[in-house]
Amino acid sequence: ALGLGLDHPDRFNRVICCCARGDFPAAAIAMWDDRIKAVSESGIAAIADGTLNRWFTEVTHRSRPKIIDHARSMVLSTSSMGYCGCADALRGLDYRRRLPAMRKRVLFVAGEHDLAATPDAMRDMADATPDALFKVIPAAAHIANMENPGHFNSVVSGFLASH
Repeated sequence: ALGLGLDHPDRFNRVICCCARGDFPAAAIAMWDDRIKAVSESGIAAIADGTLNRWFTEVTHRSRPKIIDHARSMVLSTSSMGYCGCADALRGLDYRRRLPAMRKRVLFVAGEHDLAATPDAMRDMADATPDALFKVIPAAAHIANMENPGHFNSVVSGFLASH
């Protein structure tokens, strides 16, 4: 969404960036390298449990197993080649430095407990983006729209309705 908003602003009136980063620090790039290696050698199942543990809070794992099962099915249905290609692209992500040039209004949405696109990292992107909004979805990690859909939908629909 950030790349499209920056590179093709004529196609959008606003942008929503949910639980995502505009760049990755060196430690996170090394993490992508490790995951690419694991999936290349052992298949997508090698990273499924770790992914789900990062994507959802412990509370959701315990109290809403159907959501976890659904997400596990999505992860396991991803091709190894597709995952590795996506991970490789994410390693080179470099939109953060360009955010001051964004010409569209952006809503940045963070999951309160997201370990990858942390609220601090997303707030930093919002602060770098002219006229941006920043919202935190409580009781959610990386897949905030699945973990707290009511709050997520309220935030997103409010942003869309306000313009």
